[in-house]
Amino acid sequence: MNKWIAGARPKTLPAAIAPVAVATALAGESWDPVLALLALLVSLALQVGVNYANDYSDGVKGTDDNRIGPMRLVASGAAPAHHVKSAAYIALGVGAVIGLILALQTSLWVHSQLLQHGDIQVERIHTVTLDSVNSRYLSSSV
Repeated sequence: MNKWIAGARPKTLPAAIAPVAVATALAGESWDPVLALLALLVSLALQVGVNYANDYSDGVKGTDDNRIGPMRLVASGAAPAHHVKSAAYIALGVGAVIGLILALQTSLWVHSQLLQHGDIQVERIHTVTLDSVNSRYLSSSV
């Protein structure tokens, strides 16, 4: 087996698949295969990214030096630590990008609410500041 596939820890991938499968099943007839696929890709990418990050961290700390069990990339010397760290960043980045695509497909209302909320906050700060200035100067001039 390729060292990078082994380092991704395929035996942990059902933990990424199960929640998406359950959510898809619970969606019933309203499930969308594209959204389910995007969710699955996000979940798998994040799982692999965390696995690589754990491999890197444990390898650098020496935690896996006397490990019994599946091979670890850094501790076994199969890959340099900085390569495993890069692989973690890449997998997590892929998950983040696909997650953003998924969010834009399903949660545009969040984007609109954040913009509105931000506008309200800016307007509120502006109003409070003007009110504070006006009350300070108006009360001192009276």
